[in-house]
Amino acid sequence: MKKRLSIFLDRDGIINQHVPNDYVKSIDEFQFRSDYLNEIKFLTESSNYIVVVTNQQGVGKKLMTLKALQEIHEFMIQKTKSEGGKIDAVYYCPHLKEQNCDCRKPKTGMIDQAFLDFPALRKDVVLLIGDSPSDIEAARNAGLISVGLVRNGNEQDFIESKPNFLIKSLAQIKTHILPIVLDNYESPKIDL
Repeated sequence: MKKRLSIFLDRDGIINQHVPNDYVKSIDEFQFRSDYLNEIKFLTESSNYIVVVTNQQGVGKKLMTLKALQEIHEFMIQKTKSEGGKIDAVYYCPHLKEQNCDCRKPKTGMIDQAFLDFPALRKDVVLLIGDSPSDIEAARNAGLISVGLVRNGNEQDFIESKPNFLIKSLAQIKTHILPIVLDNYESPKIDL
């Protein structure tokens, strides 16, 4: 029997380009990663749920409004849909790190809420794909399979957090991860 898959995605650095030492504060600053746009249709077809969990303390720092964040997420959802993909839900933590809230990764508040909102997730093999140690720790804390996405040579960031898998592109989900985590997974046939 095939196992079922669901995927949690961090936002910045996974769906859109990470902006070093800054925040994506408007739709104009939101630049999709090409591997996300290339792979979202496959990930959608392979998954029961795709859920975004993202720390957004730019709101808490008053660098952007909650309305601007919601507009960015609506844009992200619509573009994903136009590329043949889907996002079932977006959970965000607007709090400052110093507030020590339960929703900010590496804590699991956003993930816990997703499991409450989508009880069928409990039956799935669930991956959390992120580009920082807090993503990997959140996955571990929630009992999910952690996948670290290396960008711009940040392999060193993952040495201590030790993700279950380390990839350089979302395309490696189908080639490197699904064959391991899902029973009877068959790679797409390639015509030569």
